[in-house]
Amino acid sequence: MLNKDLIDFMQKVHNGEKVRFRSILNDKISDIYSYFNDEVELQLQHLNNHNYEIYYVVNAGGYRDEEITRYNAVFIDLDRGKNEFKEYYPLKEVDRYKKKKRKQLRGFPLNPSYIIETRNGLHVYWLLEAGATEDQFKQCQELLIDYFDADPVVKNPARLLRVPSFYWCKDKNNTFEIMIKEANRSRYDIDDILDKLTKTEDWDKRVNNRKKCSKLLSIVDTPIPKASKTAETPTGSKGTKYRDIDKIKLIKEQDVEVLKSILKPEGIKVSSHEEVYDYLKKQNLKEFLGLGGTNFNCIFHEENKPSAGIITSQETGHYIYNCLSGNCDVSLTIIQVTQRLTGLSMTDTLRFLRKVYNVEYFETAWQQRRYKILEENQQFLISKEIEVLYPEVNKCIKNYVPILCSIHQLCIEFLQTENFTDNRGNPIFFASTRYIAQRCDKDKRRISDVVSLLVYLGLLRKVPENEIPDFLLKNSKHEAAKKKRHHIVSYYSIPQYEELALQFCKNKVKEFKESEFTMRGWGRELILRKLGEEEANRVFPQMQGKKIHESEITKLIEEITLSLIKEKEWTTESEVLDHLLYETSEKKTLCKKKIKRIVPEMLDKYGLTKKKLNKALKDELNVTLENYPNIIYREFSTIESEEAHIAQ
Repeated sequence: MLNKDLIDFMQKVHNGEKVRFRSILNDKISDIYSYFNDEVELQLQHLNNHNYEIYYVVNAGGYRDEEITRYNAVFIDLDRGKNEFKEYYPLKEVDRYKKKKRKQLRGFPLNPSYIIETRNGLHVYWLLEAGATEDQFKQCQELLIDYFDADPVVKNPARLLRVPSFYWCKDKNNTFEIMIKEANRSRYDIDDILDKLTKTEDWDKRVNNRKKCSKLLSIVDTPIPKASKTAETPTGSKGTKYRDIDKIKLIKEQDVEVLKSILKPEGIKVSSHEEVYDYLKKQNLKEFLGLGGTNFNCIFHEENKPSAGIITSQETGHYIYNCLSGNCDVSLTIIQVTQRLTGLSMTDTLRFLRKVYNVEYFETAWQQRRYKILEENQQFLISKEIEVLYPEVNKCIKNYVPILCSIHQLCIEFLQTENFTDNRGNPIFFASTRYIAQRCDKDKRRISDVVSLLVYLGLLRKVPENEIPDFLLKNSKHEAAKKKRHHIVSYYSIPQYEELALQFCKNKVKEFKESEFTMRGWGRELILRKLGEEEANRVFPQMQGKKIHESEITKLIEEITLSLIKEKEWTTESEVLDHLLYETSEKKTLCKKKIKRIVPEMLDKYGLTKKKLNKALKDELNVTLENYPNIIYREFSTIESEEAHIAQ
């Protein structure tokens, strides 16, 4: 579950907007730009468990100084440093330093908004109100560093600081949890901070160094939208004027009690997620946001001319927020609007809205058990346990764990009742590849390959049509026909990651490796050629019965490969590719993929071997290459055995 203190910290620093995270391990970097939610937390936990240091950019705009567009805070790093032998000081010595610095901070006229404890010291923040300029920010950083004798390097606009609740891992055997020690959440006008610094004893000499503002940068979201001049400002159903209450601020702050007192919802009891979604989407979105008039300024971006409005769908009765601006162009329900404003995950957004509108949702014992299984699966995926017990599985999927965790979240969000299960009793859910790609911020083609790999490994299951409940299948076919699509949306289920499932996965990883499979050539054709129709149908149930039509390019690849091996006893995939490109007009990327898909079948079909070149093999086959790539060749024992068979 999401760390409440951490989400509060991130929302306060970044005003509920997206955050730029950066995780670093030696020369490896992993960036995430997203609202902070449980999916992101799981991704960061996974990286941290693999000894990545977890950071984020304090200010808004980008990872580089010149990209910063808004100053969220001024900050300092009070770092004890290292001793003369370039070693970290013992923790007792560091603790004495921390106490000394916290005493100094208590003597400063403006209390820090946050004090974060690190392994070697403290990160201290003063959050800023609107209007800080680059010159003011830089001057304030210099003054704070001088005043507190802080680390002089930690001062640039795009500075990375550590994310609380994660671990310092520079010493793998002695990790240290980064913790929020104080949080008063105050915001300051940067002028007030500068005045306090320059008017402190012995600092008057710095007053004349103040630089004039060159550019104002907004620290907050778009101002509360105003109705167009021609629009009449309505009053709420309970007599409260929309313009009198900043409801958007209440939503961002997730102030359930105040919102309930204003909206006075009637409440409802439901038994499924579908009922929750339908009921919430039918709530008056104008009243919820406190907006009046037909048109108004969009709440998600600044504009001079109103481009947004709210309509009600005649078909469903759902309220839809629309913005027609080219910079925005959104069409959102109350759930999506709330998720954007709060930065919460879908699960937490629904929980928040259910509280606001008094929606009581009773979870059955079955639902509680399935939630627990899905949460335990995710914890296993990001734990050290998978590395120890199933190292080969971990090696194969570690780059895809965030995607798999995101798919788990989808299953949790759409978990219904026992009527929504496959033949194995696992809850089913549906999602298009495009939707999963958008949630994971990945390319659609890449997600398609990753999903099918996870299905192949048994960590995810594509549910065949004959296992989809009739009422769901009927709706899906209707939607597909309406949108003129050949296939219905994909349905999935997730098994419990117990010993049997993990052993199956382990065997599949072994098979993947022994079959010389690669993600570059991954697809149904590869599985069908190498492992047969039954396995291809399991991984790609929607394509069941579809045959491979042998193309000229397939025959050409075989001819070129066998010809090169006959000529010099060995070849490489890159050499086959060069000859193929000379013989055909097909694109290089298509040819490379085709080779990757055909080679595994050729190895079996013609008794060939694919192996990384070594010195002994180089001498044996008289290979003239300077490097040591994978080569394809026919072992002499195979040739001798064939010749012996012919002689008999």
